[in-house]
Amino acid sequence: MLHNKKIVAVVILICAVCLTTSQDCQARDEAAAIAEDPTRECRKECLINADCTGNKSCLCDDKCGLSCYNPDAECPDLTGTLANGVVSMPDGRKYGAKAKHTCNGGYYRVGIEKRICRSTRKWSHVQTNCTRGCDLPPSADGAYADTDPDILGYQPGQTVTYKCNTGYEGAGNFMINCQTDYEWSPINFYCQRKNCGAPETISNGAYTGTSFLFGDSITYYCNTGYDISGTATRKCMADAKWLPEEAPPTCKIRTCQAPKAPKNGTVDTSTAPDLEYNQIVTYKCDTGYKMQGSNTGTCDENGSWGAVPTCLVAIECGFEELATSTCGYTVVSGTFARTYTDPDSTGLPGYALVGNGKIRSGALPLAGNDEQCMSVAIKGTSKDELVAYAYNGAETEAIWPFSASTDWKTEKFKLKKVKSADTEVQLELVATGDVELDNIKTLSSSDCDGLDTPCAKQTLDHGKVDPEKDLYIKDEAVTYLCDNGYTLEGGSTGTCKADGSWTTTPVCKSTPITNTSLETPTTTTSDIEGRVEKPGSGTSSTSTSTSTTDSTGGKPTSSTPSPHVPFPSWAIAIIVIALLAFGGIGGYFGYKAFSNSKGKDKGYTSATPEAGRAPSPPSNNVAPTPTTTV
Repeated sequence: MLHNKKIVAVVILICAVCLTTSQDCQARDEAAAIAEDPTRECRKECLINADCTGNKSCLCDDKCGLSCYNPDAECPDLTGTLANGVVSMPDGRKYGAKAKHTCNGGYYRVGIEKRICRSTRKWSHVQTNCTRGCDLPPSADGAYADTDPDILGYQPGQTVTYKCNTGYEGAGNFMINCQTDYEWSPINFYCQRKNCGAPETISNGAYTGTSFLFGDSITYYCNTGYDISGTATRKCMADAKWLPEEAPPTCKIRTCQAPKAPKNGTVDTSTAPDLEYNQIVTYKCDTGYKMQGSNTGTCDENGSWGAVPTCLVAIECGFEELATSTCGYTVVSGTFARTYTDPDSTGLPGYALVGNGKIRSGALPLAGNDEQCMSVAIKGTSKDELVAYAYNGAETEAIWPFSASTDWKTEKFKLKKVKSADTEVQLELVATGDVELDNIKTLSSSDCDGLDTPCAKQTLDHGKVDPEKDLYIKDEAVTYLCDNGYTLEGGSTGTCKADGSWTTTPVCKSTPITNTSLETPTTTTSDIEGRVEKPGSGTSSTSTSTSTTDSTGGKPTSSTPSPHVPFPSWAIAIIVIALLAFGGIGGYFGYKAFSNSKGKDKGYTSATPEAGRAPSPPSNNVAPTPTTTV
């Protein structure tokens, strides 16, 4: 048993030792270690700490692998050991620390710059020294010294040659030498960037940039209305050529798509055969239409012709107040269009406006007048109608109705203001059916003398007007009807008069309530003893008897309602109050009579066993049943 315990203890100790050694250390390679540093010595090889003696441990020592050494041991202090130089040891002197050697001016270093503290407690490599001589050759603009990078200094008489950097060129003596005073001879050459020369120019464009030396770039751009084709950017290369080497880009003039003709118009592209930038096309409206917008379009830098003008219906109407003799009517809704009318069959030359819907003129100043005499030629079928409206930009008012026939006819009418404060008005014509319009003119006010004025639609609150129309002509009659609960006053019919007024102004008034009915019951009350009858107010005519029970003990009461008699409200109130008072008095005496009769039946007298104490009720607490005599 004791033997087994010792075995376990040894195993635990071995495992503990194993855990103290590095498992990531590279295998020992002494040849590689010496090749890197000829002064290198590898310490005793080990696997575990138990392989080492004293205060050494089994640790990794880079190329020497696992070795026995003390990591806290220090290398010698090198401070003050470098003649004509300085040794600095910022990491200390323990294993792995580095000592940096720096020579004074006029001296160059012979040996390694940084020595390492090894596991042998010695600094790596041989002793570094500072030797009198020329430092590394000086730098020069656009050039480099063609030297061996391992050479750290030069002795008098040694030379160095310079070369220009890639993309540079120069002239002069490119060699310098280390002089006896340990200084380099002066630099007597130059190197500068190669020049690619100014790049080619392009038509209808230019380039940005003013320097054309090695490494510089320029960018081409096109003038307004042109698109660039090719590589826009070029760069000056080391061989003094522009890259890319092919020809510079070109600028191609921008084009527009074929322009669209306005509706009811055409577009002339004869002045823009190639549809190119800055070329101009001309728009034209068909006969009978006037143009709104510019009559020309220019192909712009965005490839657009701009806004296409609109061709509006143009009617020769002779509005003297407008700038031209052609009134521009805008189609607000419907299918109005300008169409040719045969002058031989109608007697009217040129074009007419045909359609179904609404058109509206421009603003017509009235110059203080309330109305303007006008005329319009119309044609259609017997079912087609035309209504003229006055429009002030916000509201419309019907002013004249016309019926169209199969022949042309000229109708006169008065264009009125919508509101008295308006200073101008627009004419609006609304057609129902396929109506043809032409020759809309303004006339002198005398031309409308004696002209009948249509009547406007009447508004009848709580009623209606039959037939209901916006306008009515002279002698046209209407019928007035009121809603249920309203009575018509002012006449049931009306007629439109020549001046535009109506013969009747009806009103629908609410029908008042004329009868109020009050039922006055006749009440007969009977007590058990005497059947006392108390008549109610009013006179009975039709007897409809009802049986009730009063509050005094269940006595039945019969009542007969009175006929409906009209009374004012104040009279009804007085009667109700009187009935309530009368009923209260009667109930009181009925109760007294009933109490006295019950007392006599039970043998009670007015005298009580105790003063102020009422007799006790029967022990069974059952109310007596009254006897009714029929």
